[in-house]
Amino acid sequence: MDVTEEVASEPAGCSASTRVAIDWDILAAHAVTEADIRAFLPPYLERTPESRATIFAGLGIAAFQRALRLGIFLAMRPVVSKSASLDQAEVDRAYHGCAASYDWKHHFITRGMDTQWRREAGWFTLATSREIESGATLRVLDLSTGTGLTAEAIADVLSRANVPAQVVGLDYNESMLAIARRREGMRGNVNVVFVRGDACRLALPSGDENLEDPMHESFNAVTHVFGTGCIARAESVFDSVLRVLRPGGRYFLVDVHRPLAWQAGEFPFGWRWWRLPRLESETFEQTTVPLVLKRLWAWRDTTFDFYRLRLATHRDAIGRIWGFRTLHFDVQSVRWWLGIPILPVGRISVEKVEIGEAEASKREVIRQASGL
Repeated sequence: MDVTEEVASEPAGCSASTRVAIDWDILAAHAVTEADIRAFLPPYLERTPESRATIFAGLGIAAFQRALRLGIFLAMRPVVSKSASLDQAEVDRAYHGCAASYDWKHHFITRGMDTQWRREAGWFTLATSREIESGATLRVLDLSTGTGLTAEAIADVLSRANVPAQVVGLDYNESMLAIARRREGMRGNVNVVFVRGDACRLALPSGDENLEDPMHESFNAVTHVFGTGCIARAESVFDSVLRVLRPGGRYFLVDVHRPLAWQAGEFPFGWRWWRLPRLESETFEQTTVPLVLKRLWAWRDTTFDFYRLRLATHRDAIGRIWGFRTLHFDVQSVRWWLGIPILPVGRISVEKVEIGEAEASKREVIRQASGL
């Protein structure tokens, strides 16, 4: 394969504005080694991308950004302003306004790839079903379910595999749920229901801490396909997931990840394949985050959520400490419209496992030292 690369310096992961700044003094004070932290935070999160390009390449990238932003404005209508704070009320208003067109809009912008990610969630739950007792009903919770597309895709996979299951789709926005409830009902031996709730407080029904928690350790699998970006504190979600998953239960997360310069995507032009890490990085910074994510979807950059997830811990009522063990994690550059890879997607699956005091303490020190 003939691949031509934009001239770029060696490995970088995130831009200077979002790289992790690790306080090594905190780590040293708690005897946490570099090997300990690298198990959770790879070196590319600390490095600043550096790339060199000719004047003509720089002008070409600038022209591409202008054309891309113009095309987005002409084709789609931003739902929030440039100065949006993306608090809960603003996000809720944004999705009230776009609920009716959400399915079409998401399918159009992703060039139909959203269907693939939703089906992956379905196959993930099918794999999880093989880890439970034969004949038992698989219980699946789909967070930020929106209009119910992912819950529906999960039910389709499970019903065709003849797996008895209940799929619960949860979302905060009533307008999105009104559409999702049209997808309720039985599909073979899979029951699909939708409920309103807050992904950050799954264990506190009705806001009353004195009530018994009916969701405690009640699900075999939790899925989250493009959902953490509209939540300000994703770590609260991960704590809630640890509460509601059964021991050995699994969590599947798919969302946006920043470009990794050392594995820039390829696209065809003429008779060659090209890698343009600077184009990917600058497009993400100048167009994807401020316009596509923030203004079209009321979304934030979710890159660090993949790493916060692995540091999450939860102590239950009888003193056991739970955390996540990573089963799979990957970041892939995805070809969007015109076949140009300008927005990578991350996918991670983890398992709920019991951890000791020392491991929990180490994870908390790493979280504090990294600011995550």
